Amino acid sequence: MDLDGKRVLFISYNGMLDPLGQSQVIPYLRELARAGVRFTLLSFERRAAFGTEGRNRCAELKRQLAEAGIEWHWLRYHQRPSLPATMYDVANGVRLAKKLVRRNRIDLVHARSHIPATIALALKRRFGTA
Repeated sequence: MDLDGKRVLFISYNGMLDPLGQSQVIPYLRELARAGVRFTLLSFERRAAFGTEGRNRCAELKRQLAEAGIEWHWLRYHQRPSLPATMYDVANGVRLAKKLVRRNRIDLVHARSHIPATIALALKRRFGTA
């Protein structure tokens, strides 16, 4: 599949401020964006991202990603109680992801792990996204 010009929603349950997001997500998205893929990134950030320092870090990373052609949106990650927290995150993720699919005319959804795959499945059922 030729991805040049494709609009991709990348959903990660890992935060982009976390080491995993910094090392395993952002570098790959930047390289693919250079190759012409148009990314919208949705991540779930931990509590620290919503304090004063975290908001500043998010704003700076959002600016850097925008310069690379990546539109970043984030929601808060909820940890406890485990099952209700995850269900809440999935519901919030589906709600925001639907808006992003409509607004950005997303062609393809990439889910990084099983929780984002649940969100992607809801999008596929609603919009028929790949």
